[in-house]
Amino acid sequence: TVCLVAVNLFFTAAGSRESTIVLAVNTLLMTMFTIFSYFMDGFAYAAEALAGKYYGARNMVAFREVVRRTMIFGVGVAVCFTLLYIVGGENFLGLLTSDKQVIAASGEYFGWAVLIPLSGMAAFVFDGIFVGITQSKSMLCSSVVASVSFFGLFFALHPFLGNHALWLAFIIYLVLRGVVLFAIYRRKLR
Repeated sequence: TVCLVAVNLFFTAAGSRESTIVLAVNTLLMTMFTIFSYFMDGFAYAAEALAGKYYGARNMVAFREVVRRTMIFGVGVAVCFTLLYIVGGENFLGLLTSDKQVIAASGEYFGWAVLIPLSGMAAFVFDGIFVGITQSKSMLCSSVVASVSFFGLFFALHPFLGNHALWLAFIIYLVLRGVVLFAIYRRKLR
């Protein structure tokens, strides 16, 4: 939780240091992440309950099936959201704000927001699975690796990429959370 909060707070703080427009754009685009996360949390909660049930009963066949099916549904939702963001684009942003200047400025960074569903899906699903089987140490490991990478990438690339460095670091952060948990799942739980 500390890692997640640190990354999210820093994201807002870093955007505010750029300009008020960049802060508004980042906030607007992060709303797309928040909306996606509400949908993915439903799969995470289901995975939490079902994975915990079968893992606790030592029914590894059913446990692996829960992981497989949850991932399939997660990919489906991520693809749908990605397509919705691509097709909806500016119209979707218009539902969130009436400020034309912010909507226009968001175009430069919109591609990063489109990447959020596919890059973050595995992290959400595996969070639910690992909470369900009470593997908090594994979740801590993934969060620390991802957070350290986030801050390292941001500080290394910000002088060259500006706000794009923040978005790149965030996308890599999401990907790494899922990748590390997947690696732990493959090594320990399969």
